[in-house]
Amino acid sequence: MLKAKERIKHFLEKEPKNSFVQSQKKWFNKNGYSDLIYLLDDDLIKTKINLFEFAYGKPVCKGCHKTHIRLRCKHGWKGWAATCSDICEIKWASERQKGKNNTSHRMTEKTKESMKNKISSTMKEKILSGQFTPKTENYKTFGMIEFKLDGKIKKVRSLWELLYWLENDKLEYEKIRIEYFDELTNKNKIYITDFFNSEKNEIIEIKPKKYQDIRFENKKKACKEQGFIFTVIDESYFNKFKNDTNIISKIESCVIDAEKIKGRMKWLKKV
Repeated sequence: MLKAKERIKHFLEKEPKNSFVQSQKKWFNKNGYSDLIYLLDDDLIKTKINLFEFAYGKPVCKGCHKTHIRLRCKHGWKGWAATCSDICEIKWASERQKGKNNTSHRMTEKTKESMKNKISSTMKEKILSGQFTPKTENYKTFGMIEFKLDGKIKKVRSLWELLYWLENDKLEYEKIRIEYFDELTNKNKIYITDFFNSEKNEIIEIKPKKYQDIRFENKKKACKEQGFIFTVIDESYFNKFKNDTNIISKIESCVIDAEKIKGRMKWLKKV
């Protein structure tokens, strides 16, 4: 007959554990482990800790090098975790990736290129489907503008977009995403459109004249090829609102934090 430790090891490594989880004592009695019932606890996780400690002893954390009783997963049947905490897990992973041990040094150029293409392809799919929206330079510099429209909190990237949406509140924002060929980089990219008028199948782009470059024309071309009407709104549309007290009041009353857009409002208050 196997010794107690060997029997517990056999149980942990090979025996089906579903019925044990439902009734620990019943399973131990039925399967010949009755002499080890003292290892059981009302708390199932503590029972698992007792079983692993009895069979294998306490492990040593690979991060801080102290003994611990942390299990590898929430179900607890995969044994001891390599580290005693998430902090030590990060520390250990960091140490493993230092210098020549970094996995990137062991990758071939072909593997690196394959990984890069895979990540790029996955990211494109997420952007096209609307799962992910990358941060624009405008967002990084100024942040998003939060405001209330029809009782809902919405966000836009610029004051011009906010003003246009308030004037055309039935439009959808950043809904349509289109793949286009960028002549400047010779690569396919994703264009996240500004506004969409579903009734007219029209894409509306808010763009100052000075930024209507080759890349902008590439986006415009891709939209038209996919059957959309493409309309550009530039400064000639927005200049008519300058020093308009009604529109200024309308913006300031709907924005969640008016202080955040104080600097952006200066152009609108000029005569």
